[in-house]
Amino acid sequence: MIFNYLFLPVLIFIAGITAYQDLKYGKIKNKWIVLGLTYGVVVILIFFAWDLVADPISKFYYLKIKGLATDAPMPVFKVSLSYFKIIATNFLISVIVGFFMWRTRAWSAGDAKLFFVFALLLPLEYYSKSYLPFFPSFALLINIFIPIFIFFSIRAAIFFIRSLFRNNKKKIIYEIGEKIKNDWLNIVGLFIVFVLMFLFVRLLQQRLGDFFYILKIPVPFFVLILMFFVSRPLIKLLKNKYFLFSMIAAFLIILIYSLSFYPDYLLALLKQILFIVIIFMILIGLLRKVLDLYIQESGVKVVGLEELQTNHQVSQGFIQNLKDNREISSLLKRTDRLTPEGLVVFKQWCVKNGIREVRVYKSFPFAVWMVLGLLITLILKGSLISFALKLF
Repeated sequence: MIFNYLFLPVLIFIAGITAYQDLKYGKIKNKWIVLGLTYGVVVILIFFAWDLVADPISKFYYLKIKGLATDAPMPVFKVSLSYFKIIATNFLISVIVGFFMWRTRAWSAGDAKLFFVFALLLPLEYYSKSYLPFFPSFALLINIFIPIFIFFSIRAAIFFIRSLFRNNKKKIIYEIGEKIKNDWLNIVGLFIVFVLMFLFVRLLQQRLGDFFYILKIPVPFFVLILMFFVSRPLIKLLKNKYFLFSMIAAFLIILIYSLSFYPDYLLALLKQILFIVIIFMILIGLLRKVLDLYIQESGVKVVGLEELQTNHQVSQGFIQNLKDNREISSLLKRTDRLTPEGLVVFKQWCVKNGIREVRVYKSFPFAVWMVLGLLITLILKGSLISFALKLF
């Protein structure tokens, strides 16, 4: 496909330079994002325009310039319109996903925009072994996050084990237990939402069985991936009592309705779902607490107020201590980095309140992991999950 020759060199160039700059300077320059998006859109529009005029121009060339007979073969190079539709749909969904990841603070704005570029410039054939209709770049998304998840899970587990030997074991376990105890209502709400999610997907499976077959991911595994990504935003939503009680009400309504019409099927399904959800919530809950502890102790540094810059991201622990000051708290929550104007306001507030040091997250070159996910996708032509399932 011609897009391999047109897109891959530019994609690899942008991936390499953004990874280098993110690793060295801790930021992704917008000029590379603009270059990638502009180049990709211009190339696609040129081919789209050519498709509209390819037949008459090719016919004129063969008949008038080459002088072929009207019944002679006249091959015409065109790109299928359906290919353009898939590219456009995939890019739009990538923008929505990237925006969601930015809003939930999973990505910085620069990382989200870099994902847009990767989704636009990576030819569709590199998703062929785990192709998801409408959103092929889902494989790229998986390949970005799985290595990060494995890496940090291992580091967090090692850190936790070392902490148990170095510090008071009972104190650490007590702190984790207290966090779980304080969040018990949110945990119940999250459990209900996950059960509803499983029920919903199971019902969809009867009509969309081919969809999950094409995705090459077992339905329970697909839901677990979805649960992992949405669990943190859901916890924030569940702090709203109206949302929490509406979820409980929805669960009870569905439960009563299903018991009235499909009692045997529902009981068997609930037994399976409850087991999966409980195991998942225990494992992921413990892992998140260990990760939070690891980030709190190893992923945060203290900087003096005069050293604070716009590329610093204030830690969540520091923000939570500012609940009484909604203006400053909302200023820090609105974006992943402080604007120059916001930095001035924040520093003035700190001076006024006698704060001389601020806890910020250590720089994390996420672009490097995004490039690793891109390389994995190029090599496997699919996701790590589909590759692993083939092995086992």
